[in-house]
Amino acid sequence: MITNISYWLDETVYKFPDKIGFVDSGRNATFGQFQEEALALASEICHYSCFKRPVAVFTEKSIDALVAFMAVAYSGNFYSPIDMDMPEPRIRKILDILQPDLIITKAKLKERIQEIAPKIECICMDCMDSKIDMNLINGNRNRCCDTDLLYVLFTSGSTGEPKGVTICHQSVMDYIDWVEETFQMNSTTVFGNQAPFYFDNSILDIYTTMKTGATLYLIPQELFAWPVRLLQYIRENDINTIFWVPSAMILVSKLKALKRVDLKNKLTKILFAGEVMPNKHLNICRRHYMQICMDLRKSRMFVPVILLTGNLGMKNRFQSARQYIIRMCWC
Repeated sequence: MITNISYWLDETVYKFPDKIGFVDSGRNATFGQFQEEALALASEICHYSCFKRPVAVFTEKSIDALVAFMAVAYSGNFYSPIDMDMPEPRIRKILDILQPDLIITKAKLKERIQEIAPKIECICMDCMDSKIDMNLINGNRNRCCDTDLLYVLFTSGSTGEPKGVTICHQSVMDYIDWVEETFQMNSTTVFGNQAPFYFDNSILDIYTTMKTGATLYLIPQELFAWPVRLLQYIRENDINTIFWVPSAMILVSKLKALKRVDLKNKLTKILFAGEVMPNKHLNICRRHYMQICMDLRKSRMFVPVILLTGNLGMKNRFQSARQYIIRMCWC
């Protein structure tokens, strides 16, 4: 039985070591390169002798952030992504609640985060010189169990106080197993990520890629203000699967970008969650793409936090959630 989600990456690297797995605006990384970076960082984390402890990740949305997430998992700890654009008082509140042993960041951000949290040790990903130590890493992983925490995401906090949602390895593994089967995800899937990493929707993109050997494009945030350029990016990079909040899709619909960029032979799966998708804009998509075969199962996909919170290591919870799914695919 798999007890740590990092074993998925090991299996994917064995199958597809030289396949491009991750692409951001600055670089791309094969699964082999990605794993090597994650193991080096995990070795550095292990040298601090923390185990099953929180590690904050304070960096921009990038491949480096994903490397940090997987490094923390390899080391037997759990991560919490910190939104760099949050006001400093809120970051302080989150760190006060989380009480991380370490903060993973970049050299250009180190001074800022140390002003906010001067007593917490920082690891700069781009200035360390650690060698991979599999003895340390496997020593920690061998002591892990599937109910150990993988990450903590902080909600907006309706009371003004941030609230952390804790998610364990087994919950994510059950969720991704179900996603893979339900939506037929595999190594030919190419994701176009929209969700920030501190938002639970991103979990599908990240960990389905880790398990199946898919490819994950981190779409530059500025493109979401330019719908035509956004759809051109999808077409040029052969992105065939997106999981976005409806507001991102509504903007594309309102500005009539669908008329100007033909995606009929590119985009094959559209999933959405987190907000209500108005029928008006859903119908606009249907009118533009008459080839779309709609398998409507009630309203929307809303599973990551609702069904992953707590001790929910049961796949039938995901099977019973099928009524919350909308699947769109080309016939």
